[in-house]
Amino acid sequence: MNKSKPLVSCVISTRGKAPTLDNCLRSIRDQKYKNIETIIIAENKLNETINTARKYNANIYFEGFERSIKRNIGIQRAKGDFVFIIDDDLELEKDVISDCIRTIDKFDFLAIPELPFGIDFRAKCHQFEKLAYLDGFLPVEGARFFPKKLLQLVGGYDSGLVGAEDWELTQRLLKLGYNIGRIKSRVNHNDGKYDFIKTLKKKYYYGHVYREYTKRYPVAFIQSVFRFQVFKNVRYIFTHPLLFFGSILFRFIEGSAVLFGAIFSR
Repeated sequence: MNKSKPLVSCVISTRGKAPTLDNCLRSIRDQKYKNIETIIIAENKLNETINTARKYNANIYFEGFERSIKRNIGIQRAKGDFVFIIDDDLELEKDVISDCIRTIDKFDFLAIPELPFGIDFRAKCHQFEKLAYLDGFLPVEGARFFPKKLLQLVGGYDSGLVGAEDWELTQRLLKLGYNIGRIKSRVNHNDGKYDFIKTLKKKYYYGHVYREYTKRYPVAFIQSVFRFQVFKNVRYIFTHPLLFFGSILFRFIEGSAVLFGAIFSR
């Protein structure tokens, strides 16, 4: 390993249709830290996705179906000493990977602050909620930066826990006694245009795995349902009451879809 400039493998899972992929890859290219390889695992062989990957000299493979499976495939193909798990709708601030390299020596793996953005009301409510988590709220965080050897040691993501696999991996590592750190730079999540029906279907689908997740990590699950952390935004509640009540309403509706999915799962 080059201890001063170790190789970082950025692993991106995508369905191959995301119009945000170009912005994601551009933010990786523009990192101040340059010893990076980018690996895209896509399930749809679309010309647009292939051309975007070529534009940014990214390696692209068409394997897997669920996000957790694609991530594990990317980890297997990674040549880096460290693996950075990225979604195709994320945009990295320029210092993110540099901060990770500076911080990882003190910890076993890292969480990265994430802030949504968008133009519709749902995105603004989501951003309001997430402001309360920037300093850390582990029950709803999925760590993103790991030594590759650590991921190999623990077997990567649990491919049976679709939608909760990133939370599960974080909780599993904590339960095993590994220490999590956090950097100051953040990733920004493009919420895109809100599709109410599509979102409820996705949350219902994710709910199928939460019964198992709840058995393994009951405390973390309860904390993820009752997110009293949002009251850290108390100074903003009085100046943005509509966003506060909107964030509560959206969380209740989407959480109910997850709950129904868990109840009616086999």
